Amino acid sequence: MVSGRLICAAIINIVLNTAPLLRSAYFLRKLLELMETPGSSYLSQVWYILAITFCTVIRTTTLAGSFNLGAVTGIRVRCGVLSLVFKKKISRRTKIQVLKPFARKIGEIRKKETNLLEKSLRIQSILSAQSTLIPVISAVVTFFAMTMTDQNISVTQAFVYVSLLTTLRLPLGNTPYLLKSLAEGLHVCQRIKVGPFDC
Repeated sequence: MVSGRLICAAIINIVLNTAPLLRSAYFLRKLLELMETPGSSYLSQVWYILAITFCTVIRTTTLAGSFNLGAVTGIRVRCGVLSLVFKKKISRRTKIQVLKPFARKIGEIRKKETNLLEKSLRIQSILSAQSTLIPVISAVVTFFAMTMTDQNISVTQAFVYVSLLTTLRLPLGNTPYLLKSLAEGLHVCQRIKVGPFDC
């Protein structure tokens, strides 16, 4: 069951990342080249426009499917983890009086955790803000370098390049959230395994 979801998620993500690249790198470039050449047929331009639309629809549909698959899997994992934690909590028969000597130490640990969480939230906000700027900054730097070296670039090449950079925003933008989720999951697993329940 888990391997089926993993295979399905891998296929969805391959389609999700291939469709926009195909749209920007091939169909859009061909359409712009056709529009620049005099005497090109409108029928082929319409076909390229339909192909671009089809790639966009595929991307939107697979993004929704990926989100749905992830949400269902997340709910199932959360329910499983919570049931294990609650079973472990109920099975322990510690008294409240035993925890009183550890109250100060627990307070210090929580204070350290709060400081670490504040720092991680600051870093996460910086990373999420920068992920939207990456395509813009890279396009500006590339065009500036091409201008300084007297390279000729056509409108078609520039438009396709900017479109490709915008397409790469989705995978690059989700990377900080992925790393954050992996780190938090690892931390939670460590706390469940060796934590306040194992007294």
